[in-house]
Amino acid sequence: AGSAIPRMAWGSAIALNIAFGALFEALDARPLWTTFPGYPDSLLPTSDRLFAFNPVWRNLTENGYLIQTCHRVLSIGLWAAAALAVVTALLRGHPWTRAAVLFALLTLEGALGVATLQADQQPLVLSILHQACAIAVLAAALAPSELPRENRAPTPQP
Repeated sequence: AGSAIPRMAWGSAIALNIAFGALFEALDARPLWTTFPGYPDSLLPTSDRLFAFNPVWRNLTENGYLIQTCHRVLSIGLWAAAALAVVTALLRGHPWTRAAVLFALLTLEGALGVATLQADQQPLVLSILHQACAIAVLAAALAPSELPRENRAPTPQP
C-alpha cells in the first residue's frame, strides 16, 4: 500500500471521481436523482436516460444522469476497495492504519455526499464539506507511508 504504483492507482481513481463530482455540481444534476442508493423505481436510471445525447460521448460531459451514475459507481467502488484493503491487511498481518484512514475518510465523504443529495434545500455547507473531504481522501491516498531518510528528524544519540 505504501509503494508509488498503488498510490497512483488510488489517486487516479479518486481524481476521476472528483472530476465526475465536479461535472455533477457544474450541471446542477442533484435534482435529477436524489434517492440513494438506487433510482426511485430501479437500481439505475434507464439506458435511454443514461445515453440520451448523440453522439454518445456527449453523455460523459452533458448528461446529468450518466455523470451522477459514474460518480456513484466510482464512489461505491472506491469505498468497497478501501474496505477490502483494510480486511486484507488485517488478515495478512500487514500494517492496516493507512488503509483504515482511507476507508474512514471515504466513509465520511460518502455520508456527506448522501446527506448533500438528500437535503431539502441546496445545502452549501454540506456540499463544501463533501468537496473538502474529497481533497483529504486524495491527499491520504497519495501520501507516502513514510518520509524519505533525508527528511526525517535526526535520531537522538544516547
